[in-house]
Amino acid sequence: MKLSFFGRLSIAEQLDEGYRIGIRKHNEEVTKNRHILSRIIDCVKFCGAFELALRGHDETEASANPGIFRGLVNFVASLDGVLREHLENATVFKGTSKTVQNELLDCMYDVLREHIIKEVQSSDFLSIQADETMDIATKNQLVLVLRYIDDKNNVQERFFEFIALRSASSESIATALKDRLAVIIPLDQHKLICQAYDGASVMRGATAGEVCDTILGHAKERFSFTDHLVSATLLQGDRYAQYSTAFPEDALRSTLKAYPMLNGSKLKTELSLIYSKDEFKACCGAVDLFQLFMENNVAEVFSETVTLLKILITTPMTTAEAERCFSTLKRIKTFLRNTMTQDRLNALAMLSMEKRLDRARPPSARGGGDGTSKLKAYTRSFPLSRRYELFEVMRRAPSGRSASSVTVTPPEGLTQCRSAACFPDSASSQPASRTDSQKIINPKVQEQKGKARKRAKRVQEDLKKKLMGESRGVEDTSQGLQKRAT
Repeated sequence: MKLSFFGRLSIAEQLDEGYRIGIRKHNEEVTKNRHILSRIIDCVKFCGAFELALRGHDETEASANPGIFRGLVNFVASLDGVLREHLENATVFKGTSKTVQNELLDCMYDVLREHIIKEVQSSDFLSIQADETMDIATKNQLVLVLRYIDDKNNVQERFFEFIALRSASSESIATALKDRLAVIIPLDQHKLICQAYDGASVMRGATAGEVCDTILGHAKERFSFTDHLVSATLLQGDRYAQYSTAFPEDALRSTLKAYPMLNGSKLKTELSLIYSKDEFKACCGAVDLFQLFMENNVAEVFSETVTLLKILITTPMTTAEAERCFSTLKRIKTFLRNTMTQDRLNALAMLSMEKRLDRARPPSARGGGDGTSKLKAYTRSFPLSRRYELFEVMRRAPSGRSASSVTVTPPEGLTQCRSAACFPDSASSQPASRTDSQKIINPKVQEQKGKARKRAKRVQEDLKKKLMGESRGVEDTSQGLQKRAT
Protein backbone atom coordinates (compact mmCIF):
# COMPACT_ATOMS: atom_id res chain seq x y z
CA MET A 1 0.00 0.00 0.00
CA LYS A 2 1.38 3.41 -0.96
CA LEU A 3 1.08 6.22 1.57
CA SER A 4 1.81 9.04 -0.85
CA PHE A 5 -0.96 11.09 0.83
CA PHE A 6 1.44 12.17 3.56
CA GLY A 7 3.80 13.81 1.10
CA ARG A 8 1.22 16.33 -0.15
CA LEU A 9 0.00 19.60 1.35
CA SER A 10 -3.10 19.14 3.47
CA ILE A 11 -6.28 21.08 2.84
CA ALA A 12 -5.82 22.99 6.13
CA GLU A 13 -2.39 24.23 5.01
CA GLN A 14 -3.69 25.26 1.58
CA LEU A 15 -6.58 27.15 3.15
CA ASP A 16 -4.22 28.65 5.71
CA GLU A 17 -2.20 30.43 3.00
CA GLY A 18 -5.28 32.05 1.48
CA TYR A 19 -6.52 32.82 4.95
CA ARG A 20 -3.25 34.59 5.77
CA ILE A 21 -3.39 36.64 2.57
CA GLY A 22 -6.94 37.72 3.34
CA ILE A 23 -6.01 38.78 6.85
CA ARG A 24 -3.01 40.73 5.59
CA LYS A 25 -5.10 42.62 3.05
CA HIS A 26 -7.73 43.36 5.62
CA ASN A 27 -5.17 44.70 8.12
CA GLU A 28 -3.59 46.91 5.48
CA GLU A 29 -6.97 48.36 4.57
CA VAL A 30 -8.02 48.91 8.18
CA THR A 31 -4.71 50.62 8.98
CA LYS A 32 -5.07 52.90 5.98
CA ASN A 33 -8.63 53.90 6.89
CA ARG A 34 -7.60 54.41 10.50
CA HIS A 35 -4.89 56.80 9.35
CA ILE A 36 -7.39 58.75 7.24
CA LEU A 37 -9.92 59.05 10.04
CA SER A 38 -7.23 60.16 12.51
CA ARG A 39 -6.32 63.07 10.21
CA ILE A 40 -9.98 64.12 10.03
CA ILE A 41 -10.22 63.96 13.83
CA ASP A 42 -7.14 66.18 14.15
CA CYS A 43 -8.76 68.79 11.89
CA VAL A 44 -11.93 68.79 14.01
CA LYS A 45 -9.88 69.14 17.20
CA PHE A 46 -7.93 72.06 15.75
CA CYS A 47 -11.09 73.98 14.85
CA GLY A 48 -12.60 73.29 18.26
CA ALA A 49 -9.49 74.23 20.24
CA PHE A 50 -9.21 77.63 18.52
CA GLU A 51 -12.99 78.31 18.49
CA LEU A 52 -13.20 78.35 14.69
CA ALA A 53 -16.39 77.77 12.74
CA LEU A 54 -16.17 74.42 10.99
CA ARG A 55 -18.76 74.95 8.28
CA GLY A 56 -18.80 77.60 5.55
CA HIS A 57 -21.45 79.25 3.43
CA ASP A 58 -21.16 76.73 0.61
CA GLU A 59 -19.31 73.42 1.00
CA THR A 60 -19.54 72.14 -2.55
CA GLU A 61 -16.43 71.17 -4.48
CA ALA A 62 -16.52 74.31 -6.63
CA SER A 63 -17.18 76.67 -3.71
CA ALA A 64 -14.83 79.58 -3.06
CA ASN A 65 -15.80 79.61 0.63
CA PRO A 66 -15.99 75.96 1.77
CA GLY A 67 -15.30 76.73 5.42
CA ILE A 68 -12.29 76.37 7.72
CA PHE A 69 -12.71 72.63 8.27
CA ARG A 70 -12.82 71.79 4.57
CA GLY A 71 -9.93 74.13 3.89
CA LEU A 72 -7.91 72.54 6.70
CA VAL A 73 -8.64 69.04 5.40
CA ASN A 74 -7.53 70.08 1.90
CA PHE A 75 -4.34 71.57 3.35
CA VAL A 76 -3.54 68.36 5.25
CA ALA A 77 -4.29 66.37 2.07
CA SER A 78 -1.70 68.38 0.20
CA LEU A 79 0.89 67.13 2.72
CA ASP A 80 -0.46 63.60 3.14
CA GLY A 81 -0.66 61.44 0.04
CA VAL A 82 -2.88 58.82 1.67
CA LEU A 83 -5.54 61.37 2.60
CA ARG A 84 -5.30 63.02 -0.82
CA GLU A 85 -5.88 59.70 -2.56
CA HIS A 86 -8.86 59.02 -0.32
CA LEU A 87 -10.50 62.38 -1.05
CA GLU A 88 -9.94 62.01 -4.78
CA ASN A 89 -11.13 58.40 -5.17
CA ALA A 90 -13.69 57.83 -2.41
CA THR A 91 -17.25 57.71 -3.73
CA VAL A 92 -19.13 56.51 -0.64
CA PHE A 93 -17.49 58.03 2.43
CA LYS A 94 -15.17 61.03 2.60
CA GLY A 95 -15.59 62.02 6.25
CA THR A 96 -16.15 65.72 5.65
CA SER A 97 -19.95 65.92 5.95
CA LYS A 98 -21.68 67.73 8.80
CA THR A 99 -23.08 64.42 10.08
CA VAL A 100 -19.61 62.96 10.54
CA GLN A 101 -18.45 66.23 12.14
CA ASN A 102 -21.26 66.09 14.70
CA GLU A 103 -20.64 62.44 15.50
CA LEU A 104 -16.92 63.00 15.98
CA LEU A 105 -17.62 66.03 18.19
CA ASP A 106 -20.04 63.98 20.28
CA CYS A 107 -17.45 61.23 20.68
CA MET A 108 -14.73 63.67 21.75
CA TYR A 109 -17.08 65.33 24.23
CA ASP A 110 -18.10 61.97 25.71
CA VAL A 111 -14.47 60.86 26.07
CA LEU A 112 -13.40 64.05 27.86
CA ARG A 113 -16.52 64.05 30.03
CA GLU A 114 -15.99 60.46 31.08
CA HIS A 115 -12.39 61.30 31.97
CA ILE A 116 -13.57 64.19 34.18
CA ILE A 117 -16.16 61.98 35.87
CA LYS A 118 -13.52 59.35 36.64
CA GLU A 119 -11.27 62.00 38.17
CA VAL A 120 -14.13 63.31 40.30
CA GLN A 121 -15.10 59.86 41.51
CA SER A 122 -11.51 59.10 42.50
CA SER A 123 -11.16 62.37 44.43
CA ASP A 124 -12.14 62.81 48.08
CA PHE A 125 -14.15 66.01 47.85
CA LEU A 126 -16.00 68.01 45.21
CA SER A 127 -17.36 71.53 44.90
CA ILE A 128 -19.54 72.91 42.12
CA GLN A 129 -19.93 76.37 40.63
CA ALA A 130 -23.08 77.29 38.74
CA ASP A 131 -24.10 80.49 37.02
CA GLU A 132 -26.77 81.44 34.51
CA THR A 133 -26.77 83.74 31.50
CA MET A 134 -28.63 84.30 28.24
CA ASP A 135 -26.95 83.50 24.93
CA ILE A 136 -27.28 85.24 21.55
CA ALA A 137 -30.38 83.15 20.75
CA THR A 138 -32.12 84.39 23.96
CA LYS A 139 -31.84 80.96 25.59
CA ASN A 140 -31.05 80.58 29.28
CA GLN A 141 -27.73 78.74 29.66
CA LEU A 142 -26.60 77.34 33.01
CA VAL A 143 -22.89 76.53 33.24
CA LEU A 144 -21.62 73.82 35.59
CA VAL A 145 -17.98 73.90 36.74
CA LEU A 146 -16.40 71.21 38.93
CA ARG A 147 -13.53 71.82 41.35
CA TYR A 148 -11.58 68.94 42.88
CA ILE A 149 -8.10 67.55 43.52
CA ASP A 150 -7.01 64.93 40.99
CA ASP A 151 -4.91 61.81 41.57
CA LYS A 152 -1.73 63.82 40.94
CA ASN A 153 -2.62 66.18 43.83
CA ASN A 154 -3.31 69.11 41.51
CA VAL A 155 -6.29 71.43 41.92
CA GLN A 156 -8.59 71.27 38.90
CA GLU A 157 -11.49 73.47 37.83
CA ARG A 158 -13.16 71.74 34.91
CA PHE A 159 -15.92 72.89 32.64
CA PHE A 160 -18.57 70.18 32.56
CA GLU A 161 -21.58 71.34 30.59
CA PHE A 162 -23.85 74.12 29.39
CA ILE A 163 -27.42 73.26 30.41
CA ALA A 164 -30.34 74.79 28.52
CA LEU A 165 -32.98 75.95 31.03
CA ARG A 166 -36.66 76.37 30.38
CA SER A 167 -36.74 79.24 32.85
CA ALA A 168 -34.31 81.09 35.11
CA SER A 169 -36.15 80.13 38.30
CA SER A 170 -34.43 78.54 41.26
CA GLU A 171 -36.56 75.38 40.87
CA SER A 172 -35.40 74.88 37.29
CA ILE A 173 -31.75 75.37 38.26
CA ALA A 174 -32.04 72.99 41.23
CA THR A 175 -33.64 70.27 39.10
CA ALA A 176 -30.96 70.54 36.41
CA LEU A 177 -28.13 70.38 38.96
CA LYS A 178 -29.62 67.37 40.75
CA ASP A 179 -29.87 65.48 37.48
CA ARG A 180 -26.24 66.19 36.59
CA LEU A 181 -24.90 65.40 40.07
CA ALA A 182 -26.70 62.05 39.99
CA VAL A 183 -24.52 61.16 36.98
CA ILE A 184 -21.29 62.58 38.39
CA ILE A 185 -21.48 61.31 41.98
CA PRO A 186 -22.86 57.86 42.85
CA LEU A 187 -25.47 57.69 45.59
CA ASP A 188 -23.06 56.01 48.03
CA GLN A 189 -20.47 58.80 47.78
CA HIS A 190 -20.91 61.89 49.96
CA LYS A 191 -18.16 64.18 48.75
CA LEU A 192 -19.98 67.39 47.74
CA ILE A 193 -18.77 69.98 50.26
CA CYS A 194 -19.47 73.30 48.55
CA GLN A 195 -21.93 74.92 46.13
CA ALA A 196 -21.09 78.35 44.71
CA TYR A 197 -23.68 80.43 42.84
CA ASP A 198 -23.23 83.88 41.37
CA GLY A 199 -25.76 86.52 40.32
CA ALA A 200 -29.20 87.48 41.60
CA SER A 201 -31.22 86.81 38.46
CA VAL A 202 -33.33 84.14 40.18
CA MET A 203 -34.44 86.60 42.87
CA ARG A 204 -37.31 88.28 41.10
CA GLY A 205 -40.39 89.84 42.62
CA ALA A 206 -43.48 91.77 41.60
CA THR A 207 -42.16 95.12 42.84
CA ALA A 208 -38.78 96.69 43.34
CA GLY A 209 -39.19 96.66 47.12
CA GLU A 210 -39.74 92.91 47.15
CA VAL A 211 -36.63 92.45 45.04
CA CYS A 212 -34.51 94.47 47.49
CA ASP A 213 -35.90 92.59 50.48
CA THR A 214 -35.23 89.27 48.77
CA ILE A 215 -31.67 90.27 47.93
CA LEU A 216 -30.98 91.36 51.51
CA GLY A 217 -32.47 88.16 52.90
CA HIS A 218 -30.45 85.94 50.60
CA ALA A 219 -27.29 87.95 51.24
CA LYS A 220 -27.62 87.44 55.01
CA GLU A 221 -28.26 83.74 54.53
CA ARG A 222 -25.44 83.35 52.05
CA PHE A 223 -22.78 85.03 54.17
CA SER A 224 -23.94 83.53 57.46
CA PHE A 225 -21.65 80.53 56.92
CA THR A 226 -18.08 81.68 57.39
CA ASP A 227 -16.66 78.71 59.26
CA HIS A 228 -14.54 77.72 56.28
CA LEU A 229 -12.83 81.11 56.45
CA VAL A 230 -12.13 80.56 60.13
CA SER A 231 -10.77 77.10 59.36
CA ALA A 232 -8.31 78.60 56.89
CA THR A 233 -6.70 80.62 59.69
CA LEU A 234 -5.51 77.39 61.33
CA LEU A 235 -3.07 76.82 58.46
CA GLN A 236 -1.67 80.31 57.87
CA GLY A 237 2.09 80.14 58.07
CA ASP A 238 2.52 83.65 59.47
CA ARG A 239 0.49 82.67 62.57
CA TYR A 240 2.37 79.49 63.47
CA ALA A 241 4.63 81.31 65.95
CA GLN A 242 1.59 82.73 67.73
CA TYR A 243 -0.26 79.41 67.74
CA SER A 244 2.76 77.55 69.14
CA THR A 245 2.35 79.46 72.41
CA ALA A 246 -1.45 79.82 72.46
CA PHE A 247 -3.37 77.16 70.58
CA PRO A 248 -6.45 78.55 68.69
CA GLU A 249 -9.19 76.60 70.49
CA ASP A 250 -12.06 78.74 69.14
CA ALA A 251 -10.98 78.26 65.54
CA LEU A 252 -10.66 74.52 66.10
CA ARG A 253 -14.18 74.30 67.55
CA SER A 254 -15.59 76.20 64.59
CA THR A 255 -13.77 73.87 62.22
CA LEU A 256 -15.10 70.74 63.91
CA LYS A 257 -18.60 72.21 63.87
CA ALA A 258 -18.40 72.95 60.15
CA TYR A 259 -16.77 69.61 59.25
CA PRO A 260 -17.87 66.95 61.75
CA MET A 261 -16.10 64.18 59.81
CA LEU A 262 -12.77 65.31 61.32
CA ASN A 263 -11.27 63.71 64.42
CA GLY A 264 -10.81 66.61 66.82
CA SER A 265 -8.20 65.17 69.19
CA LYS A 266 -6.00 63.82 66.38
CA LEU A 267 -6.30 67.08 64.45
CA LYS A 268 -5.25 69.08 67.51
CA THR A 269 -2.21 66.87 68.03
CA GLU A 270 -1.14 67.21 64.40
CA LEU A 271 -1.62 70.99 64.38
CA SER A 272 0.40 71.35 67.60
CA LEU A 273 3.27 69.46 65.98
CA ILE A 274 3.05 71.63 62.84
CA TYR A 275 3.10 74.84 64.89
CA SER A 276 6.21 73.74 66.82
CA LYS A 277 8.34 72.77 63.80
CA ASP A 278 10.26 75.36 61.82
CA GLU A 279 10.08 73.26 58.64
CA PHE A 280 6.38 74.05 58.22
CA LYS A 281 6.64 77.78 58.84
CA ALA A 282 8.03 78.37 55.35
CA CYS A 283 4.70 77.26 53.82
CA CYS A 284 2.72 80.38 53.00
CA GLY A 285 -0.66 78.75 52.46
CA ALA A 286 -2.81 75.63 52.40
CA VAL A 287 -1.71 74.58 48.92
CA ASP A 288 2.01 74.78 49.76
CA LEU A 289 1.52 72.78 52.95
CA PHE A 290 -0.55 70.17 51.13
CA GLN A 291 2.10 69.77 48.41
CA LEU A 292 4.76 69.43 51.11
CA PHE A 293 2.88 66.56 52.73
CA MET A 294 2.28 64.80 49.41
CA GLU A 295 5.86 65.15 48.13
CA ASN A 296 7.35 63.78 51.37
CA ASN A 297 4.82 60.92 51.71
CA VAL A 298 3.62 61.93 55.20
CA ALA A 299 -0.07 62.08 54.36
CA GLU A 300 -0.82 59.09 56.61
CA VAL A 301 0.99 60.67 59.54
CA PHE A 302 -0.95 63.95 59.23
CA SER A 303 -4.18 62.32 58.00
CA GLU A 304 -6.64 64.75 59.64
CA THR A 305 -4.64 67.79 58.59
CA VAL A 306 -4.48 66.52 55.01
CA THR A 307 -8.26 65.99 55.04
CA LEU A 308 -8.78 69.56 56.26
CA LEU A 309 -6.39 70.85 53.61
CA LYS A 310 -8.29 69.00 50.87
CA ILE A 311 -11.55 70.54 52.06
CA LEU A 312 -10.13 74.06 52.13
CA ILE A 313 -8.43 73.71 48.76
CA THR A 314 -11.51 72.23 47.10
CA THR A 315 -13.70 75.09 48.37
CA PRO A 316 -13.62 77.92 45.77
CA MET A 317 -13.11 81.46 47.00
CA THR A 318 -14.44 83.08 43.80
CA THR A 319 -16.74 82.14 40.92
CA ALA A 320 -14.55 83.62 38.19
CA GLU A 321 -14.31 80.33 36.29
CA ALA A 322 -18.02 80.46 35.45
CA GLU A 323 -17.56 83.94 33.98
CA ARG A 324 -14.71 82.66 31.81
CA CYS A 325 -17.04 79.98 30.49
CA PHE A 326 -19.53 82.67 29.49
CA SER A 327 -16.80 84.48 27.57
CA THR A 328 -16.12 81.28 25.64
CA LEU A 329 -19.86 80.88 25.02
CA LYS A 330 -20.01 84.32 23.40
CA ARG A 331 -17.08 83.49 21.12
CA ILE A 332 -18.49 80.13 20.02
CA LYS A 333 -22.20 80.88 19.69
CA THR A 334 -22.16 84.11 17.70
CA PHE A 335 -24.86 85.90 15.74
CA LEU A 336 -24.03 83.97 12.57
CA ARG A 337 -23.99 80.66 14.48
CA ASN A 338 -27.07 81.17 16.66
CA THR A 339 -28.82 78.00 15.40
CA MET A 340 -26.16 75.73 16.88
CA THR A 341 -27.53 72.71 18.71
CA GLN A 342 -26.86 72.19 22.42
CA ASP A 343 -24.77 69.06 21.89
CA ARG A 344 -22.52 70.78 19.34
CA LEU A 345 -22.17 73.78 21.65
CA ASN A 346 -21.06 71.61 24.57
CA ALA A 347 -18.59 69.69 22.41
CA LEU A 348 -16.97 72.81 20.97
CA ALA A 349 -16.88 74.46 24.41
CA MET A 350 -15.21 71.39 25.92
CA LEU A 351 -12.55 71.29 23.17
CA SER A 352 -11.87 75.00 23.69
CA MET A 353 -11.79 75.22 27.49
CA GLU A 354 -10.23 71.82 28.20
CA LYS A 355 -7.66 71.71 25.40
CA ARG A 356 -4.97 71.00 27.98
CA LEU A 357 -6.83 67.97 29.27
CA ASP A 358 -6.19 65.94 26.13
CA ARG A 359 -2.48 66.77 26.23
CA ALA A 360 -2.27 65.98 29.96
CA ARG A 361 -3.79 62.52 29.58
CA PRO A 362 -1.42 59.54 29.11
CA PRO A 363 -0.59 58.57 25.51
CA SER A 364 -2.53 55.31 25.81
CA ALA A 365 -5.69 57.27 26.71
CA ARG A 366 -5.46 60.24 24.36
CA GLY A 367 -3.85 58.40 21.42
CA GLY A 368 -0.24 58.62 20.33
CA GLY A 369 1.18 59.67 17.03
CA ASP A 370 -0.37 56.68 15.28
CA GLY A 371 -3.92 57.70 16.17
CA THR A 372 -4.86 54.12 17.11
CA SER A 373 -5.84 54.62 20.75
CA LYS A 374 -7.39 57.96 19.85
CA LEU A 375 -9.74 56.31 17.36
CA LYS A 376 -10.44 53.52 19.80
CA ALA A 377 -11.52 56.03 22.44
CA TYR A 378 -13.41 58.41 20.16
CA THR A 379 -15.35 55.71 18.32
CA ARG A 380 -16.24 53.65 21.39
CA SER A 381 -19.21 55.91 22.06
CA PHE A 382 -20.69 55.34 18.58
CA PRO A 383 -23.86 53.23 18.51
CA LEU A 384 -22.98 49.70 17.43
CA SER A 385 -25.00 49.89 14.22
CA ARG A 386 -23.39 53.23 13.32
CA ARG A 387 -19.91 51.88 14.06
CA TYR A 388 -20.42 48.98 11.66
CA GLU A 389 -21.87 51.24 8.99
CA LEU A 390 -19.08 53.81 9.30
CA PHE A 391 -16.15 51.38 9.20
CA GLU A 392 -17.77 49.10 6.62
CA VAL A 393 -18.22 52.08 4.30
CA MET A 394 -14.67 53.29 4.94
CA ARG A 395 -13.38 49.81 4.19
CA ARG A 396 -14.71 50.17 0.64
CA ALA A 397 -14.20 53.91 0.22
CA PRO A 398 -10.50 54.27 -0.79
CA SER A 399 -10.79 52.20 -3.94
CA GLY A 400 -14.47 52.86 -4.63
CA ARG A 401 -15.28 49.15 -4.68
CA SER A 402 -18.68 47.72 -3.93
CA ALA A 403 -19.36 45.12 -1.28
CA SER A 404 -19.74 42.37 -3.89
CA SER A 405 -16.15 42.84 -5.07
CA VAL A 406 -14.69 41.73 -1.74
CA THR A 407 -13.79 38.06 -2.13
CA VAL A 408 -12.17 37.36 1.24
CA THR A 409 -14.53 36.93 4.20
CA PRO A 410 -12.82 37.51 7.56
CA PRO A 411 -13.33 34.93 10.31
CA GLU A 412 -15.73 35.36 13.19
CA GLY A 413 -13.22 37.05 15.48
CA LEU A 414 -12.20 39.56 12.81
CA THR A 415 -15.82 40.34 11.89
CA GLN A 416 -16.53 41.07 15.52
CA CYS A 417 -13.45 43.28 15.67
CA ARG A 418 -14.65 45.29 12.69
CA SER A 419 -18.23 45.72 13.89
CA ALA A 420 -17.17 46.69 17.42
CA ALA A 421 -14.42 49.02 16.15
CA CYS A 422 -11.71 47.34 18.21
CA PHE A 423 -8.28 48.29 16.97
CA PRO A 424 -5.03 46.33 17.39
CA ASP A 425 -2.66 48.22 19.68
CA SER A 426 0.38 47.63 17.48
CA ALA A 427 -1.07 49.15 14.31
CA SER A 428 0.77 51.97 12.58
CA SER A 429 -0.66 55.26 11.36
CA GLN A 430 0.80 54.74 7.87
CA PRO A 431 -0.41 51.96 5.56
CA ALA A 432 1.43 48.83 6.65
CA SER A 433 3.67 46.88 4.33
CA ARG A 434 3.26 43.15 3.80
CA THR A 435 5.80 42.36 6.48
CA ASP A 436 4.31 44.76 9.01
CA SER A 437 0.75 43.66 8.37
CA GLN A 438 1.59 40.13 9.40
CA LYS A 439 2.56 41.43 12.82
CA ILE A 440 -0.79 43.07 13.53
CA ILE A 441 -3.00 40.01 13.01
CA ASN A 442 -5.67 39.74 15.68
CA PRO A 443 -4.68 37.44 18.62
CA LYS A 444 -8.05 35.68 18.33
CA VAL A 445 -7.26 34.88 14.70
CA GLN A 446 -3.88 33.42 15.67
CA GLU A 447 -5.55 31.30 18.33
CA GLN A 448 -8.09 29.98 15.83
CA LYS A 449 -5.31 29.19 13.36
CA GLY A 450 -3.39 27.31 16.03
CA LYS A 451 -6.44 25.22 16.93
CA ALA A 452 -7.07 24.45 13.26
CA ARG A 453 -3.48 23.26 12.82
CA LYS A 454 -3.73 21.02 15.89
CA ARG A 455 -6.97 19.49 14.65
CA ALA A 456 -5.48 18.86 11.20
CA LYS A 457 -2.40 17.29 12.78
CA ARG A 458 -4.52 15.01 14.96
CA VAL A 459 -6.57 13.92 11.94
CA GLN A 460 -3.40 13.12 10.02
CA GLU A 461 -1.96 11.12 12.92
CA ASP A 462 -5.16 9.16 13.40
CA LEU A 463 -5.36 8.43 9.70
CA LYS A 464 -1.72 7.35 9.65
CA LYS A 465 -2.24 5.01 12.59
CA LYS A 466 -5.33 3.53 10.98
CA LEU A 467 -3.59 2.95 7.68
CA MET A 468 -0.52 1.45 9.38
CA GLY A 469 -2.77 -0.84 11.38
CA GLU A 470 -4.54 -2.05 8.25
CA SER A 471 -1.20 -2.69 6.51
CA ARG A 472 0.01 -4.72 9.49
CA GLY A 473 -3.19 -6.75 9.40
CA VAL A 474 -2.67 -7.53 5.72
CA GLU A 475 0.92 -8.69 6.38
CA ASP A 476 -0.20 -10.97 9.23
CA THR A 477 -2.89 -12.50 7.03
CA SER A 478 -0.47 -13.17 4.17
CA GLN A 479 2.08 -14.79 6.54
CA GLY A 480 -0.61 -17.06 7.96
CA LEU A 481 -1.67 -18.24 4.51
CA GLN A 482 1.95 -19.03 3.60
CA LYS A 483 2.41 -21.15 6.74
CA ARG A 484 -0.72 -23.14 5.98
CA ALA A 485 0.39 -23.68 2.43
CA THR A 486 3.78 -25.05 3.55
